[in-house]
Amino acid sequence: MGREKWKKRRKRFLCILCSVCISAGVFVQTPRTAEAGQRVLTLAQAKKLAYLNSADYTKVKSKINLQKIKYTEAVKSIALKQKNMLTFRWSPLLKFKFPERPDMAELYDWLYKPIQLQTALSELMHELHDVKYAVDEKVSNLYVAAYAAQEKITFTEARLDSADGTLKRNEWKVKTGEGAQADVDKGKAQVKKLTTDVSLLMRQHETAKKKLGNAVGLDLSWGYRFENPYVKGKIGRSMLKELTEYTLSRDQGCYEAGLNARAGLISMELNERMLKVKYKRYMPYIQSYINQARQGQKIDKDAFKASYDQFLHALDSRWQGNFKILFIKIPKEWLKGALDGVRYIEDDPYVMYTQVLEYADLKLEQDNKKKEVEEAVSDRFEALITSRNALDALRETVTDMEGKLQKQLALNRQGKLSFEELNAQQEEYEEYEIEMLDTLADYSSQLYSFDRLTCGGITKYLEEGSLSADTAAGGESYLVQEDGEGAYYTLESRMEDNIFLLHVRIPEDFKVKVTDYELWVDGTQVGDRTKAGDPLKHLALTLDDVQSAAVRFYNKDVFVDECKIDPMVSQGTLDIKGEYKAAEKKAEKKAADYSYTFRSSTGMAELKIEPAAGEGIAYYQVTDRDGQAVFEKKLVPAGEPFRYLEVAAKDQKNLRITFYDADKKKLYTGEFQPDTLQITVQEE
Repeated sequence: MGREKWKKRRKRFLCILCSVCISAGVFVQTPRTAEAGQRVLTLAQAKKLAYLNSADYTKVKSKINLQKIKYTEAVKSIALKQKNMLTFRWSPLLKFKFPERPDMAELYDWLYKPIQLQTALSELMHELHDVKYAVDEKVSNLYVAAYAAQEKITFTEARLDSADGTLKRNEWKVKTGEGAQADVDKGKAQVKKLTTDVSLLMRQHETAKKKLGNAVGLDLSWGYRFENPYVKGKIGRSMLKELTEYTLSRDQGCYEAGLNARAGLISMELNERMLKVKYKRYMPYIQSYINQARQGQKIDKDAFKASYDQFLHALDSRWQGNFKILFIKIPKEWLKGALDGVRYIEDDPYVMYTQVLEYADLKLEQDNKKKEVEEAVSDRFEALITSRNALDALRETVTDMEGKLQKQLALNRQGKLSFEELNAQQEEYEEYEIEMLDTLADYSSQLYSFDRLTCGGITKYLEEGSLSADTAAGGESYLVQEDGEGAYYTLESRMEDNIFLLHVRIPEDFKVKVTDYELWVDGTQVGDRTKAGDPLKHLALTLDDVQSAAVRFYNKDVFVDECKIDPMVSQGTLDIKGEYKAAEKKAEKKAADYSYTFRSSTGMAELKIEPAAGEGIAYYQVTDRDGQAVFEKKLVPAGEPFRYLEVAAKDQKNLRITFYDADKKKLYTGEFQPDTLQITVQEE
């Protein structure tokens, strides 16, 4: 009899221990719990299989390949159009075609279309990452459901075995006259309920495995078990700000809105530059509204429309009216050239007006999308913290109940607590264990969904303990390369990062040995010396005032040749002969350090200089490339800042600074180096 009681208590204790082990995740990936012949499908394996099985993932990858071909063909087409328009041709019938100058619409298409296609390609590549986040979320949540059902089956089957054993013992006691029929009836009801629960859980498990199998492209109905996918780490409120910034930098909606705004800005500024070249004296009519849009300020549309109409009227003012030759009136418009006045923009006279308002709307849309994402991250973060607190509270309750159950088990052994009272306490404890398994699954699903919202931010934080920015990836060319002869270059703009990429392609069997190259713009090196075959990546340059661009080639440290390139085209050939020597670069020295700040509210920039020791600099004057003083002509003491309009601050490369000694005698003229915030002069 004592042995029978000991067996009963031992089995009850093992059931309690089983439930504790399940809640702690001890049953995960242990050979003893896996049935013979079963394999473990990990969550990481499921994600990789899901990528290959995802129609969205495959579709976006296909779009990327097609967009690369489309971009390459567009670049070729533009090059042929340029050549056709700018080339003199004639036929045997003496039909001549002289070179033509492109109007604004044609020039805009040549310059902007490659950038537009590159932007679409960048957007697709970013979308591919977003599709992966979506696949990760779907598979993770399906995996959690399958695992939770698997573990609840294990736990409930252990309860059923324990209840069935207790029922048999009670039936034996009734036969021997030591037990009560009520205990047998209660035991039968419990076994029946648990049997029904196991059947229901098995159906749920089969459904969960079927859904997961469809996602990963495998038949998981037999032969597979799943490991514990529950996330153990905690996230604190202190990381909300960093997590929000991480999400904003990667969210697909924010990326698209930012890309569209960036594209709108580039388009607006491209049109602005072309108008300035043609209509510089008339730009004050509309320049203030362009600046307002650029700075994100609200635009008075009615006032802008009135000013733009005045701008268009002024363009044709020179050709209004007549002039007389003797008594004959001749309209001035007869002297108007093919691209004079409004004719330069006659395809779309209001192009600048439209561009400014479109960019203002795109910037507003970008700001609204940013607020929307910030609110979503904040709300979901709070919900996640609440769920975590509820899970911790439930875990604490289960721990307390476990302690009470151990004490009641001891009282039962001493005969101070009836079996019925102990059994009721154990059933309540087991129900709480089932609830905690469900809560763990729900919390993990919320966490995986939040990880998708934050574009993998939760995974990165829990794995690396930080959300520091990733190292920028190398630049892969968007152009689909074809077999051909000779060396060539490609120029590509990455609008989303405001950078350009220069690729230099040198065939392996090229007649001239080339190992490295440099990019020089208007006599100034841009970026660092780069190995042939690797891209040169640099912040985008303003091309308004670029007079010349060239690529210098080297064989290790030996200069090989210099080839002129056209910065306004996407690709071109390189005639590397290796016969020329570059002029020796003059040595440079640092004359001063400088700093500048720009205040968008006032449109003013402030420049401060700190002369190098021993230079004797007492005064300075800021000028443009032609030596014309910026803003005012008076000399500025070296210790005082210089303030000027942001128009002059657009490109520091176009500014010069002349230094003077204490007697206001000129020392030398220096150039600004924005990369190092230094002012350098060439030594004689």
